[in-house]
Amino acid sequence: MEVMTLNDFSPVYPEATILDSNKRVNYVHGLVLGVDEFRQEEFYLLEKDRLHNRSLHGYGTVCGLSVEQETTADGLEVRVNPGMAICANGQVVEVPRTQCALVNDWLASHAQEVLEQLGSPATSELQLYLMLCYRECKTDVVPVPTGPCQSLEESTAASRIADNFSLSLELTAPAEISLPGSPAPAGEGPLILRFIELLRSIPVEPGGTLTAHDIRDWVRSLVQGSPAALPEISSPALSGAIDPANRSALLHAALLGWVTEVKPCLMSSSTEVVPADPYVNCVFLAELNLDITIVAGVPQLTPGSSIAILEDARRYLLDTQTIQTLQTHLLSNPALGSAAAPVRQRMAFPAMSGRPVSGARYGILLGRIQSMRFNGFTGAGRMLFNLPIPDDIDLNEGMQFRLVWGYQTNTAIAFDWRVGAQFYSAEDPITDVETVDLSVSEPASSHNSILMSEFHDFSAALVLDSSREFAVIEVSIVNIGESFTQVHLLQLEIEYTANSAGEIL
Repeated sequence: MEVMTLNDFSPVYPEATILDSNKRVNYVHGLVLGVDEFRQEEFYLLEKDRLHNRSLHGYGTVCGLSVEQETTADGLEVRVNPGMAICANGQVVEVPRTQCALVNDWLASHAQEVLEQLGSPATSELQLYLMLCYRECKTDVVPVPTGPCQSLEESTAASRIADNFSLSLELTAPAEISLPGSPAPAGEGPLILRFIELLRSIPVEPGGTLTAHDIRDWVRSLVQGSPAALPEISSPALSGAIDPANRSALLHAALLGWVTEVKPCLMSSSTEVVPADPYVNCVFLAELNLDITIVAGVPQLTPGSSIAILEDARRYLLDTQTIQTLQTHLLSNPALGSAAAPVRQRMAFPAMSGRPVSGARYGILLGRIQSMRFNGFTGAGRMLFNLPIPDDIDLNEGMQFRLVWGYQTNTAIAFDWRVGAQFYSAEDPITDVETVDLSVSEPASSHNSILMSEFHDFSAALVLDSSREFAVIEVSIVNIGESFTQVHLLQLEIEYTANSAGEIL
C-alpha cells in the first residue's frame, strides 16, 4: 500500500456561495457570520452602486484624464493626467497621479505585434488606442489559521483589496468607438446615437398618419437582432410622416419604447467584481496616430515627428449641476445653444437723440430738433438717422424698420410716412436713398394718440452685404390730406436676425 504524507492532502473548504446582487444579509441575533455573509454584503452594495452608475449616468470620463505628449531627454512620452471615469459596467476608476509612457520603449517591447499590424510592405502610419481599466490589488498580507505543515504562502492571506487602475496602449480599436468603414459599434451609447438620428429622419408633415402604435413597433424592432443590423441613417426609418400636432405624443411613445423595451436588452448585470470581458471594466481615452520608421527591425517614432491625439470618439459624463447650468444659461438661449430658432435683435433710436457715429458721414440725427415735429403743413419735412451695421447681423435676412409717432388732432387724418435708406461703407460715394411709403389713416376723433407701425422691409433695391459698414435712414411725412395740429416722430426702431456665431455671415 502506498504511504501518503500529510503534505499530499489539502484542506477541504465548503463551496463558496454564488453571489446575488439582489440579496443582502439579514442580521439577526444568533446568526453565524462567515466569509460568505461578508462577501455577499459587500457585493450587494458594490453592485447597487455600479447599477446606479450604468443605468442612470452611463459611462465615460467624469473629470480630468487629459492626454498630452511631452518631449523629454529619453524621447517622446504620452502623459495621462489625474482624473476619474466610470466604466461600461458602472465601476468607478480613479487615476490619482500623472502617468507617463515612453512611446519608443513601448514600440520596442511590442515590436512583433507592431510589425504585424503595419503589414508587408510596412506602412508608416500606426494607430494606437489608449484605454483606462479598473483593476483590483490584494494587499496587507496577514497570517491566517490553516492546517498543520503549511507553507508561509499558504498560511497568510491579503486582508484588504485596493482599488487600482491600468493604462494600456492597444493595437485594436475597442468596440465602443466607430471607425470609418467599420460596423456600427455595440452598446447603449452608440445605439442611442443611431436611434436619435433615425428619429430625426422621420418627416414631420401636416396630415402625417404615423401613430404611437407604429412608433412603438418600430422601436421594438431595434432589438430584434444585433445593433449593427440597424438601417442606415440615409434610408427612411419608417414609411409615413408625423403630423406636427402629434409630435410630442409620438416622441413620448418612442422614448417610452426605448426605456421599457430596448434598454433592458442592452444592460448587463455583472456577477463578478471584475467581469471576464476585458473592456467592460475599461473606458477609451484617445486614439494616437504615430508616424513610424523601422530601424534594424524595430519600429520607432520617426525622428522629429509628433503624435496626433484624437479624442473625437471619447465619451464623457456631465454632472447634474453642469447640466442644470447649461439648460439655464446656454440651451435656453437659441442663439447660443441652437441654430434652429433664429434670434431677433432690436435697436431703438429716439428722435431726440443726437450723437455722432465714428466713421459715418452723418450723425444719428441731422437738422434742427424741430424738424421732428410737423405742424399742420402740406409740404414735407425729414429726419436722418445713422447707425453702424450690426456685427452679428444675418445678411440673408436683412434689416426691418418700424416707426413710433404721436399726434394731436380733432379731424380725420391721412398721410404717408416715406422711409428711405442707404447702406454704405466709408469710402462709398453719396447716392440717393431708396424709399418705401407707409400709409396712415385715422378716423375723425378728438384724442391724443401714440401709434406704431408694423416692421417693414427697406426697399428691395438696397444691397446689404459684408462690405457695408453703415446705414443712413431718412424719414419724412408726405401726401397730407387734411390739416391737423401736430404729428411727432418719436422713435425709429430697427430689427434684424442675429446669427449664432456672432459675426457677419
